[in-house]
Amino acid sequence: MPELHYWHHRCIRCGACVAICPGHLHQLDHDAHRIQRDKCIACFSCVAGCYSGALEVSGRRISVEEIMRQILPDQPFYAASGGGVTLSGGEPLMQPRFSKSLLQACKSAGLHTTVQTCAEASWANIVAIIPFVDLFLIDLKVLDPNLHQKVTGKSNQRILTNIRRLAQTDKALSFRIPVVPGVNDAPEIIAAMAGFIHDLRGTRLPIELVPFHRLATDKYRSLDLTYQAATLAPLSVERMNQLKAVIIK
Repeated sequence: MPELHYWHHRCIRCGACVAICPGHLHQLDHDAHRIQRDKCIACFSCVAGCYSGALEVSGRRISVEEIMRQILPDQPFYAASGGGVTLSGGEPLMQPRFSKSLLQACKSAGLHTTVQTCAEASWANIVAIIPFVDLFLIDLKVLDPNLHQKVTGKSNQRILTNIRRLAQTDKALSFRIPVVPGVNDAPEIIAAMAGFIHDLRGTRLPIELVPFHRLATDKYRSLDLTYQAATLAPLSVERMNQLKAVIIK
């Protein structure tokens, strides 16, 4: 869904958004620009009237046909590089029907397809796309169910069950572990996840450790959301190398 971003450092406090917004979302006072987002009807008149670019729209509705018109001209590049189309996000399985339709169109055009997912979806939605996916790129956070519940707010039971089921198919699997300080950056946690992954098919599967970063801080602020990881410090290169050594033992 389209969302309204407010970039405070660009605002010149001209008041154009206050004058143009039909829902009176915007309020300017001596020290702040406040937005009553619960009143927004997504007309985005304020964005069109913002002279400084402080207001922007992120996201838009698009059809499978429109996406394919953008993808297909790059087919020679895909052929030369061995690449293809990756559905990521967010979580593409939160839009299962659209994802399936797009994957079908890509396969009909002879394109290699990858779906990046955390596997938190109904098995029925996963089964529906399996025929049209060449590679599943799976994000795995932690194995411990209590820790997973604590840091994500959800159980990982369905995630692990889905991963085991995917491992029983003939689809290529690759794993990404986002390494978050104080959450899963202990060698024993990484080793346990690597063991789980390699036991799925009795052979080593690709694993990439992805270091935590704070690049989302400004995006959260622009949406008036609290970024709970804002105080976490990214791991050093040395620390990441130590953890990488654990998964190749």
